[in-house]
Amino acid sequence: MPSPSSRIGLGNDVHRLVPGRKLILGGIHIPFEQGPLGHSDGDALAHAICDALLGAAALGDIGRHFPDSSAKWKNASSLDFLRHVAGLLEARDFAIVNIDSTIELEKPRLAPFIEGMRERIAAALGLAVEQVNVKAKSGEAIGEIGRGEAIRAEAVALIRRSSHKVERLIEFNNRAGRRLRGMLHRPDTSGEHRPPGVVLLHGFTGDRMESHWLFVKASRALAGAGIASLRFDFFGSGESDGEFREASLDTEVADAQDAADFLRREGGIDPERLGIIGLSLGGAIAAVVAEPIRARALVLWSAIAHLPLMHRFADSFARPLNDGSEDAEYGGHRVSHRFLDAVDRLDPLAGVAAFTGPTLIVHPERDEHLPLTHPEDYLRASGAEVKEKVIVSNADHTFTSVAGEAEAIGRTVEWFRQNL
Repeated sequence: MPSPSSRIGLGNDVHRLVPGRKLILGGIHIPFEQGPLGHSDGDALAHAICDALLGAAALGDIGRHFPDSSAKWKNASSLDFLRHVAGLLEARDFAIVNIDSTIELEKPRLAPFIEGMRERIAAALGLAVEQVNVKAKSGEAIGEIGRGEAIRAEAVALIRRSSHKVERLIEFNNRAGRRLRGMLHRPDTSGEHRPPGVVLLHGFTGDRMESHWLFVKASRALAGAGIASLRFDFFGSGESDGEFREASLDTEVADAQDAADFLRREGGIDPERLGIIGLSLGGAIAAVVAEPIRARALVLWSAIAHLPLMHRFADSFARPLNDGSEDAEYGGHRVSHRFLDAVDRLDPLAGVAAFTGPTLIVHPERDEHLPLTHPEDYLRASGAEVKEKVIVSNADHTFTSVAGEAEAIGRTVEWFRQNL
């Protein structure tokens, strides 16, 4: 019996045979005076396999993904269909175990072409030939198949989750068309349960790992609690496109919204149960976007409540480059004077006031940058009925201690577990 993470799909396809069309099966052109009538190349075998794989992953059927009303798929190679479906499965962390298929066709004889079909199908799906089986049957002069009027193909596919706990590098475009890069963490989602998802927003000049791998540890703890998460680099940070001097508060707000949209579109994750967490400046951005992205729960770590303070930080910690530009240097990063253009326009406290979902505010007792008035101001401004403030004893701005990070992560995981 298949394990709970294994799934089976059944696919079939039938086409009427007409003169003037090429007979293509499994990506192989078979010389014959007739071929299947269809919008694409009419490869019934490839279509049946697509249907089986889509069915196994509960992704609908071939008509949903390759509608005959779309000019994109007009006369398209059905091997491209297979490649597209393989990508859908890979994005959802499914691996194909094996495929068995049968072609029903009165003539011509297909035996000489079977191995070629197996090879083409396996190559399109990224499989070994041994994982693909193709059989051919005649219609025995019975029905539309036996009269040579049509071709039918059937397929069965077995797929399984690639891993119980998956960490996968991802890329997606922000609204400006620039590539953002990150890591998607998935929990064990055996069966039909779709886990909630959480977006993590790093701090000023930070990245998707954060200090002492705080975000890595948080995402793995969330996965262990059955919650998916996306930690990514803002535009101009980490491994995402762009230079930091090109970034601004506005681009980071937009990136946060685009990341939430990406996670919602990701298959196998419940799009209605989305949480967001932000650290430091990322916390302020999380407060601003929580309501617009329709988050269900919010967590703020060491979040700055008053963005105009960024001007003071810039004066205290950044130094002019003296190269004729207005840029400054901070921590080895070139920071544009434009980064803070939105400081007086974006209001994190107004953001949490508009957000009514459960809100957890976690702040270190010994934050070297932000006094304890910041978490208190967030708590007072919050529009949530369910809200809580936690002060982590003896912790610094990024919870740089075993006990500090354990409390911050533990409280956060439990908050999302209860409220997503």
